[in-house]
Amino acid sequence: MLLGSSIGLITTGSELWSQDTAGVPDLQEAGDQFGWSLATGRFGSDGYTDLMVGVPKEDGVATDEGEIEMLHGSSSGLTATGSTFWTETTTGVPGDPEKGDMLGYSVAAGNFNGDAYCDIAAGMPGESVGTVPAAGAVDVLYSGSNGPATANGPAKPQIWDRASTDVDDAPRDGAQFGYSLAADDLNHDGSADLAIGAPMDTISGHSEAGSVTTLYGFPGATGLNVQLVPHDQEWIQGTNQVADKPEAGDEFGYSLAFGNFDDFLSDDLAIGVPGEDFGAGATAVIYGWTTKLDPTGTEGNQIFKRKVVFGPGAAGDRFGEALG
Repeated sequence: MLLGSSIGLITTGSELWSQDTAGVPDLQEAGDQFGWSLATGRFGSDGYTDLMVGVPKEDGVATDEGEIEMLHGSSSGLTATGSTFWTETTTGVPGDPEKGDMLGYSVAAGNFNGDAYCDIAAGMPGESVGTVPAAGAVDVLYSGSNGPATANGPAKPQIWDRASTDVDDAPRDGAQFGYSLAADDLNHDGSADLAIGAPMDTISGHSEAGSVTTLYGFPGATGLNVQLVPHDQEWIQGTNQVADKPEAGDEFGYSLAFGNFDDFLSDDLAIGVPGEDFGAGATAVIYGWTTKLDPTGTEGNQIFKRKVVFGPGAAGDRFGEALG
């Protein structure tokens, strides 16, 4: 961790955190990938910003089951005091621990139920859904005054996948729903919304073409809810007026980022498509309109291809692999 100052980031007072740091929960093991994903938020009532850390290859009851760990903020910076971790075997956390679930491969913080606290979504791209391997899922833990709670919290923990009631589409082998996540109150209703990438999804026979799902949050105890308007949405190239078309290896949804790109009331979603044009890469943008993302609105949607934005692209450039 590098500290900020009046002249920018400085190395003075910098800190290195690992599972070997005194007080950090759980044990350090080879290949755990502590820090693979990160998210910040005020998960409790102490007024300090905390850090959620993804450890997707942590071994629990199953190899590479994964976990997330929280380091608390304090008046002196991050502290391991009171830090904790969650796995699929933690009481109240949804999901079945299996080899290669990789809980924490992605994390996103957002206030999904509009209360006073930040909540956490954690991707499990290797989670099996029924008999469908690596279809992928996302766990959402809602926070109270002491941080994310799995019992007696403001809202019950949720697990989202393509078999969840009223979620668009169906689980597919190897789609890895939850590979990427982004959270933002895109329609400014006081509760955060969640975008979920499934970049390895097979679309119309095209392997690893990819797809993205958006779930909307609602103030009150409901949190993320697909039964209420505007429900959920699924984005696939070439459908619902989204630009371009699905092709094998596009990896649409590999990375995600929200932002207000057009200065309109609603925020917008950028979607990485690093496999586009044989790996030269691209970034798609779906613009927000009134209460939801809407590619048919005034701004519509766009795709920025590597070969157009920066001149001729080459295979392996993977423009759009990382967004933020």
